[in-house]
Amino acid sequence: MRSPLSKLQMQTPHDDISERPHEAQTPPRTVAPEPSTRERARTRAIVHVVAVVAFYSVVFTIFFSPALFAGKLLAPGDGSNFHAPFYYAGRTLWQPLLWGGYPLAADPQAMTWYPLALLFSLVPRSYNAFVVSAYVLAGALSYGYTRSLTRSTFASLAGGLIYGMSAFLVAQLGHVSLVHTAAWAPAIFWSLEELRRRASAFWFAAGTLAVGCAGLAGHFQIYVYALGLALLYVLILGWSPRARCLKRIGLMLMSLALGVATTAVQLIPTFELTEQGQRARMSFTEFVSFSLPARHLVCLFFPFAFGGSPGSFYAMPYFDVWGPPVGGWGATELTIYVGVLPLVLALIGLAAHRRERVAWFWAGVAVLALVLAAGDATPLARLVFHLPAYNKFRVPARHLFEFALAASALAGLGTAAVQRRLARAPLVRRVVLFFSAAFLFCFVALFAMTDRLQPEAARAGVASLSYLPWRNPATLVPVVIFVAAASALMLWSSRPDSRARQTLIFIVLFADLSSFGWFYEWRYVSPDARAFAPPATALRYGAELRRSGQRILPVRGVLSAPEGLPPNVSALWKVPSAGGYSALILARTSRLLDMSNDGNVNAPWQDADSRSLDIFAVRYVFAPREERDAGMTHAGVVNAQGIAWEAADLNVTLGAGCGDAHADATEFTLVSPARADSVALVTALACSERITDDAPVLRVTAMDDSGQTSTQILRAGADTSEWAHDCDDVRPTVAHRRAHVFASFTVARGAGACEGHSYVARVRFDHAVEVKTLRLEWIGGHGSVDVKKISLLDEADGQTTLIRASERAIDPARWRRVEDVGGVSVYENLRARPRAWLAAEVLTLPAESILEAIKTGRLPDGRAFDPARTALVEELSPGGLTMSAPNATTGAATNEARDVNDEVTVAQSSDTKMLVRVRAGADSFLILSDVYYPGWRATLDGREVRIYQTDYALRGVFVPAGEHTVEFTFAPTSLRVGASVSALAFAAICLVALLIARRERANASRVGV
Repeated sequence: MRSPLSKLQMQTPHDDISERPHEAQTPPRTVAPEPSTRERARTRAIVHVVAVVAFYSVVFTIFFSPALFAGKLLAPGDGSNFHAPFYYAGRTLWQPLLWGGYPLAADPQAMTWYPLALLFSLVPRSYNAFVVSAYVLAGALSYGYTRSLTRSTFASLAGGLIYGMSAFLVAQLGHVSLVHTAAWAPAIFWSLEELRRRASAFWFAAGTLAVGCAGLAGHFQIYVYALGLALLYVLILGWSPRARCLKRIGLMLMSLALGVATTAVQLIPTFELTEQGQRARMSFTEFVSFSLPARHLVCLFFPFAFGGSPGSFYAMPYFDVWGPPVGGWGATELTIYVGVLPLVLALIGLAAHRRERVAWFWAGVAVLALVLAAGDATPLARLVFHLPAYNKFRVPARHLFEFALAASALAGLGTAAVQRRLARAPLVRRVVLFFSAAFLFCFVALFAMTDRLQPEAARAGVASLSYLPWRNPATLVPVVIFVAAASALMLWSSRPDSRARQTLIFIVLFADLSSFGWFYEWRYVSPDARAFAPPATALRYGAELRRSGQRILPVRGVLSAPEGLPPNVSALWKVPSAGGYSALILARTSRLLDMSNDGNVNAPWQDADSRSLDIFAVRYVFAPREERDAGMTHAGVVNAQGIAWEAADLNVTLGAGCGDAHADATEFTLVSPARADSVALVTALACSERITDDAPVLRVTAMDDSGQTSTQILRAGADTSEWAHDCDDVRPTVAHRRAHVFASFTVARGAGACEGHSYVARVRFDHAVEVKTLRLEWIGGHGSVDVKKISLLDEADGQTTLIRASERAIDPARWRRVEDVGGVSVYENLRARPRAWLAAEVLTLPAESILEAIKTGRLPDGRAFDPARTALVEELSPGGLTMSAPNATTGAATNEARDVNDEVTVAQSSDTKMLVRVRAGADSFLILSDVYYPGWRATLDGREVRIYQTDYALRGVFVPAGEHTVEFTFAPTSLRVGASVSALAFAAICLVALLIARRERANASRVGV
């Protein structure tokens, strides 16, 4: 079977009108030649395509109308934090306003080279249209693929609607690159389906275009899954006993390969970035994170059984396995619903086409997708973890993309089968009966799980969990939908030609799919379209920092309030930031700033010894402002072990026994004094196996305003213990007993996993103290301690005072509190370095020693590390660095006093170029507070010089005495190579398509068409 579009490729025009005898006697200028059959077919095809695109455009405009016509931006979650800011900020190879510099074009989810993003971004305020276009594309291309299988317009409309409105795509709306990547997948299978029937220049080119666009759309996880599925499609469905089978398979494989090659302009720079980032290696534990729990299978019928979006019609917040605070993540990533009616139609499609390989292929894909989505619940996860490319991704539940695609294809087959009476009423009734039993089973399973789920639901705020339909719309709506779907389907199967009944089926299908997507987070948490208007802080601090070349640091990253200038959005406001948000954060930047990929600083930024923020030119820190409330009313309170605790951990590590750079003491200064007669702490030791039982490890000193103190000691075994106490490789050697466990967690360790612990201790002061300052000091020698939570207790009054990370004392010689703005406090770093400076001394050290020197403020020889004076450069070869400065062979430049007339001026700065004018009284080392990355080139007075990775993550070059101009240019080799490969691939596609077209014309001539 061929689709109308594929048939067009076999048609040829009629002979020229001048060669027809009966028309030759009429002057050509007075005769309007009739269109040829091929031209009429082409016109009909174009009209058909336009009509289909228009149909899905109307459908999805109506579907998203609550946001589109309410002045909202379709950008929940990562849409606001990542995609929309980069969409509006413009395309650039290098983004200097984040993380001290970031190769933005190498990040695939920035969609720098994606054709649709390029086109839409030319239109002002077009982000919503760009998002909706992904769903229109998904629906229209699914329509095309279904039509190639069924030649039924009605079945194709249904197939496109099922895929475009599938819960997977709607739930992932905030990840617009994922949706656009998934939208192209049906086009890949459409072209492969046509190519397995006959060689076609059009479908060869269309297939490579689809593969290329899917890759450039930027979500490589979905891209890899789609390519793996396409490879199976070629090998399983492409094989036949026909003589030309291998040629067809070769042509399909060539289409896939050349399509991938066209993405080299993105693929090669992304590979380079990945090798520099946190995800260069991934553990199995990370790989299987966000796997689909078995109990989530009930969501095939009850999509909101475990809660959903707060404020929605379904009311319950999400509470399943991931729970708060990751609830929204779990709801988005574990969404499995494809509709009740599509499932029934899919099984009908399999039954009616049970002799066709394509039906069994998609049935197998559906089952395989569910197994892969389950992650480590099945042995298959271990096998997949060893597959190249596949093992770079976490969240196995994203295999549900394949489940949605399979459901769409099978439901299209089922719809066509009913329409053509291949599936008659008895078969439909049997399938409906089967699904009625499955529906009832899931309904009963929910009731059976209620008691087990109640504690999780309570933690999310659901006081009383019930699945009775009259008390919970999460079960009531699916019951109504199932009854409506079953009734409408049986009604239609008795008269499948009835237009009225077909319309009813389509309305029920739309309502079925909308019962999930219409009430998901895009409707409730999408920001106002004016959300990206810069606050006053952005205008004020941005102007100042652009002049000085320094940066801000929003401590909570993308979770910062707008006045706290969250990263990525701050780039839209032209505010230089040391933060950023991307899964591909550079590993060295992350370690230097103790920052996670969402820009959140995981270690106390107030550390007086660390020089990390100084060398990164962080001038201002925006920290959350937490005024202590009277009493115990606080959203971040949790109760455990009979004590109230701050929900967020303090993330304080004391002691350098594990080889990491940490201070031995820290202090917390309370906003207002709090009376306490005892203190409770949650802690865990690390690298402490040799610490003996009852050995003192942590001194806790409480001090009031007058300087009076009370001190207590925490001891190993009695009050705290090694976190890995019960791990097989630690238990035999640990020299202290296990303290009272506060919480346990499973961690990957070696080839397996073990259970780690944190421990709770409660110690009394000698007397009640009006605590103003609380000091913690490590006294355990070898090892270190992680202090997670602290609560001050006053037993006499029954009051508890929670110690918060924001109360960690700051050094007034380093920090100046500038102002409080809304929910943030702004601190000025008085030691922040400028954008560029000169150092008199260069030391070569291993990378880890450099990081430790920066974190502790101490060089290996015991001297204080002053980044204004000393540059730390890694030894790249056994002979040390090669440089023109004196004493180069020893790895140290002259240590003479700096000339007071030394001067460094940033004369010009753009995204990919920086011009620095230097006047040095002696040979010196120029340091930039910008990150080191492959692709940057430097010239000194027009002569290329080497850039050294300096101070662990920055750039530096040697400059001789005198006045010089140093120019830095970003021109990555990876981009040039990638662009060249893409250009060659495009040329190869054109050449192969021309050869196929020539052969098609020759074949047509031979058969006289």
